[in-house]
Amino acid sequence: MSTPAATLCVLAACHHVLVAVPVRWVARLVLPDEVTAISAHGSGRGCLGTVSAGGVPYAAWDLGELLGLAPLTTAWILLEVHDGGVPISIALRTGACLMVQPLRPEASLPGTIFQTRQTAFPAAFSAALVSGETPALYGLWLDPSRLFTREELGRSRSLVEEARGGARAS
Repeated sequence: MSTPAATLCVLAACHHVLVAVPVRWVARLVLPDEVTAISAHGSGRGCLGTVSAGGVPYAAWDLGELLGLAPLTTAWILLEVHDGGVPISIALRTGACLMVQPLRPEASLPGTIFQTRQTAFPAAFSAALVSGETPALYGLWLDPSRLFTREELGRSRSLVEEARGGARAS
């Protein structure tokens, strides 16, 4: 059995857990002062409404709240997640983005260990493999395409379309 190739990942804190997001999903990393709230319409259960970063609207979600944890406030990972081949701009609020480095998933995780979002974390890795100090002993490999439900992706698409329409009308 061959070892999977390393994938370049953004490593972000989510409370006591380190989360690896493959860079192929990441459009940009931004700090909170680079994000402007557009609307809280549609917010609830992890959804924060719509934000703008660099003049681009994003459906805003909080990773901590999506996982049933306290909200996070340190950074934003701007993602492009596809739904049926259609790209959706999503801003995912996280803890500190600690570094970007190549990683490989070391162990598969059974979805049954999670109460929600069972398929969003298909693998884990040892934080010992991460350069520098980290706040965790282990990390979870995040697949953004499986983090959101179909309903949440639909809501995200609507929020972004509404924000783009509002921007054109002004």
